[in-house]
Amino acid sequence: MKWFQRTPREATPGSEAAPSSAPVPDPEDAARKPDYRDRQYRALAARCAMGDIAAMMDLSLWHLSHARPSTQTLLREYDNGLERFAELSRRCRFDSPDWFSLKACITWRCQAARYGHEEARKLVEGSYLHRTCGILQESTHRVGSYGSELYYSGELNRLGLTDIDSGLSEFGMHSLLPEGIFVAYYQSGYCPADEYGFGREDEYASLFYDEFFNRIPGKTIEEARRNHGKLLKKREAYWANPAHDAPRRKYRRLHSQGK
Repeated sequence: MKWFQRTPREATPGSEAAPSSAPVPDPEDAARKPDYRDRQYRALAARCAMGDIAAMMDLSLWHLSHARPSTQTLLREYDNGLERFAELSRRCRFDSPDWFSLKACITWRCQAARYGHEEARKLVEGSYLHRTCGILQESTHRVGSYGSELYYSGELNRLGLTDIDSGLSEFGMHSLLPEGIFVAYYQSGYCPADEYGFGREDEYASLFYDEFFNRIPGKTIEEARRNHGKLLKKREAYWANPAHDAPRRKYRRLHSQGK
């Protein structure tokens, strides 16, 4: 069977097709595909997990570097006070070729500001773009609240929160406890209906993370609280090393504890 082919119609005077008004994509204005095995990316993510606010800003730039050059220019202009919100918010939508790079950049700026980076605070403060277009919802960081923010775990993993498994189904955040523990959950299994058609239900398991999204071992909140202390000691030992430049790079306060 032959595919139907339309026979070209001979042009007659005045019948030429009008030129298309659709913009022609600029081949130089293309997003770059990130390599999440990149050594710089992995090193920055590991430092962010220790609360390194300078690394958070560097990881923000790493993500932005994979966006289209025109998107990078728009964000710089927005930072300098020009009205670029409408176009940037469009580029944060899923049909944009660099939506993830832009949203990841915004998210790490917000994280850096949250933990005391002064330059990030100036960029984020009062910015509707940063308040609405990040990947992590502000409600996730609201201490003591009990919500249910659902996320794609793969997005969080690519963001740089590498202790979050990328293959978790229906991954959600319940709350941030005052001691700096995130309570999360995921769909861990499925219980089919019995022979009478009753009893079908999804099964969920809990996960726990510290304030910088390091996984805390434990199946219950009591176990997580006991193991959380070990992560805190590891973090303080990291910052006790002069090579890590705590005066310039260490978080200024813990968001969960308001200090």
